[in-house]
Amino acid sequence: MPVLILKGLPQKKPSKIRKALKNACAAIAKEYGSPVKHVWATWEEIKPGMYIEGDVSYKKQPKKSHPILGQLLCLEGKSPEEIERLLAVASETVGESLGMPGNVFITYHEVARGQAVSGDTVVK
Repeated sequence: MPVLILKGLPQKKPSKIRKALKNACAAIAKEYGSPVKHVWATWEEIKPGMYIEGDVSYKKQPKKSHPILGQLLCLEGKSPEEIERLLAVASETVGESLGMPGNVFITYHEVARGQAVSGDTVVK
């Protein structure tokens, strides 16, 4: 049930976003040990001027600053080493797919069993 939620400034090549999401789902599924159909990824665009790093803003996504921001939601129970590998594979895949390796910031969030619902089923 991993869910990757990404936000970023307008991309120089927006056509890469969909491929990046698909690549991330596949990579996370492999690392998580889940069928790819159970991994979701979303993208939200941040309006130019609404993402400030220090005192600097950009209209388009720069390669060296203003990283893509993400949250990876996963069901509780992964070890610290598994979490580290999931974060690394998600960050590397998104960065490489968008042509900006090393410019992705993702945090990991555990979802407690019984505290999420998918469709009409509580996730346990």
